[in-house]
Amino acid sequence: DFVEFAKREDNLHLKITIFRPQQDLVEVFNKKRADISFCSSIVFAKIISTVAADAKLTVVRSKKTFYKSAIIAHIDSNIKKIEDIEGKNMAFVSPESASGYLVPKLLLDQRKITVKDIAFVGSHSIIPEVVYKKHFDAGATFFDDGDPALISDGRSLIKDKFPDILDKVKIIETSGEIPNDPFLFHKELNSNLTNRFITILKRYLTRYGKKNKFMVYFNFDEVRTADTDYYRDFAKLIKSAEN
Repeated sequence: DFVEFAKREDNLHLKITIFRPQQDLVEVFNKKRADISFCSSIVFAKIISTVAADAKLTVVRSKKTFYKSAIIAHIDSNIKKIEDIEGKNMAFVSPESASGYLVPKLLLDQRKITVKDIAFVGSHSIIPEVVYKKHFDAGATFFDDGDPALISDGRSLIKDKFPDILDKVKIIETSGEIPNDPFLFHKELNSNLTNRFITILKRYLTRYGKKNKFMVYFNFDEVRTADTDYYRDFAKLIKSAEN
């Protein structure tokens, strides 16, 4: 419906194509097969120095342009602080997840904490469940402190299934800021087209609010101006975590 909205409101014709691996995104931009892309912050961080595109927008969630990572543990695990994970087992989301692996891994590495066993469980919703069921002593998931009154981490995904999740699984450590997902624009894209797209996207999000399709699929209803520099420190962080 955004494509139809852009065509109807500004005669802006858009064609959507899905590219998944980050190497494909580099190729399509560098071969001028794409003008604009919405991608994850970690994908952009990994290709920031090789892709022929710049960030010009970032999405807003909980009134913020960033989120964090949280390390959680079962209350029976005797883990009160991150140092207590030494020698324990820990669940992560996937090797490609910023909040679910790379950032918490860096936290552990920086403090020279050695985990006995690790496993990648594939989903932020599975992390709190395997910790709740004591399959793992600790786990890593996303964290958003935008609204203190809400459960804003992976535990929120299973609170209906496990109503006592907040009593059984606690946050023991949170990370620094992880930038939200960017909209990328080809370096050679006409500035008029760039501005038209940004204007029509903002108009669409304002018009439909939380009922817009970006909210349905990507959980945002607002964007703010950003630039590539906003992601450079995060890119360095990810590079150090992978080394």
